[in-house]
Amino acid sequence: MSISSYFGRQEGVDERQSFASHQSVLVVDDDPMVRSALVDELGIDFDVTGVGSGEDALSRLERRRYDALVTDVRMPGMDGVTLMDRARTMQPDLVRIFLTGYADDHVVRSAIAWGAYKLRKPWGSELTVTLRSALQHKEQYARMRRMAALGAVAAGVAHDVRSPLSALKMNMTLLDEELKEQPIFEVLRDILADNHNAIEAIERVLHTMHAVSERPESSGPVDIHYAIDLAVRLSRRQFSERNIQVRVDAPKQLAATGTPGEVGQVLLNLLTNGAQASPRGGTVEIRAQQYERWASITVHDSGWGVNADDAETIFTPFQTSKPDGMGLGLSISREMARRHGGDLVLRNPGEPGACFELRLPLAQPEAPTTKMRPVPPSSNSSSSHEAGAAPSA
Repeated sequence: MSISSYFGRQEGVDERQSFASHQSVLVVDDDPMVRSALVDELGIDFDVTGVGSGEDALSRLERRRYDALVTDVRMPGMDGVTLMDRARTMQPDLVRIFLTGYADDHVVRSAIAWGAYKLRKPWGSELTVTLRSALQHKEQYARMRRMAALGAVAAGVAHDVRSPLSALKMNMTLLDEELKEQPIFEVLRDILADNHNAIEAIERVLHTMHAVSERPESSGPVDIHYAIDLAVRLSRRQFSERNIQVRVDAPKQLAATGTPGEVGQVLLNLLTNGAQASPRGGTVEIRAQQYERWASITVHDSGWGVNADDAETIFTPFQTSKPDGMGLGLSISREMARRHGGDLVLRNPGEPGACFELRLPLAQPEAPTTKMRPVPPSSNSSSSHEAGAAPSA
């Protein structure tokens, strides 16, 4: 058994799951040897299920969504053309590939008419290359549709929030000016500083929501240690109110590709979720490290965790378990990570304490790192948080 996959069989069904991909492929071929070879080859990169007839394939398609269908053409009972016609009705966004050893003209016509692909046996490396390319185009198109929907919602929310936020910001400025010469100002200094920090965080959220439907900023190197430190400082009030301990383990020399505002917003969203999910007196652990060409940042809370069935659903727009939530935080965060060449994933579905991982490409070493605009320090805040230290209140 390889490290990256497991392999198991039951009668008439071949399955192989790759831990490197969440994309699923259904393979249909009545020849057991051909089917097994296809499952073995494609299972390196995809989660693959192989069945021996069109009828079995339809049964599978009724019970589960697949990303791609690879089918033989000439099979006993239901042939591949009939199967493909039925499949495209059941799952219209399915990537469809005919695999045949015959030069069937009607198959070619069907493939062109339905937007399917036709490959000849033996397939060589062409099948994997074609499948990767088709799935990539499908994902890009789906992402464009999601971003369009998010952009419309984000524009409306940003418009409605800006006016009261401007009033709040003006009142805070006036309050600073009125109280700075009064004795009580020393007592209120930290509260006022936290309010200013919260306003800046909201403004960054509005900027991000506006940017969802706009052309994103150019990617560049981001100081990960600084981004984590700032996100912890901005969320420290939430942690202190619930007596939650924050543990940070991050090297000071780690730069990833992204934009400071978007990386900071993703981290702030993950920390906020972690604080809300953890019980009073719990812990939230943040760890950053480099592996291969990636910068990895994990945020691990001490809550109940996320059900395995919801591992991908939580990244869908408007999906939330919070009574006052919109269900956009994780969806927007994942989109921001992916447009910089990274990803946001749940590492431990079904286990206690949700662990989210933000992966970003490492920055080029010769490029200067950039930071977010500094937050005005308060008397109880610090520029870094050692592992095991709770944020100051």
